[in-house]
Amino acid sequence: MEVWYLVPSLDPEVLVAVRWEPVRGSFVARVEGVFARERLDPIRPTGLWFGSHHGELQTVEDLQAAIGDYAVLGSGTRAALTADRVSRADQPRWTAKVQPQIGHARLMAARGGPQDGGRGSR
Repeated sequence: MEVWYLVPSLDPEVLVAVRWEPVRGSFVARVEGVFARERLDPIRPTGLWFGSHHGELQTVEDLQAAIGDYAVLGSGTRAALTADRVSRADQPRWTAKVQPQIGHARLMAARGGPQDGGRGSR
């Protein structure tokens, strides 16, 4: 389950959400509304992402340093993020089974081959 924490921002027009991303091995932050006063298109929200690279923000301190211009993590959020990192360190984000892909040649043969556009015999 993905858990996002909304963090009080230093600017009331800015929204900051953070979480631990086990697949990336990094904390992730999304900052929305950063350029609210300079936005060219007021219909589309402007945002920043931090921690989008594998292993980029491995500690809560790294996360705080990344978002420090926009928000300060409270002690409760820090504790929750640390607990998420410890408890979800090795868990994949999805639990669905991945099916093996059918090779192109087998697929075309099953559909009748390339000679009839893969439509199969009718």
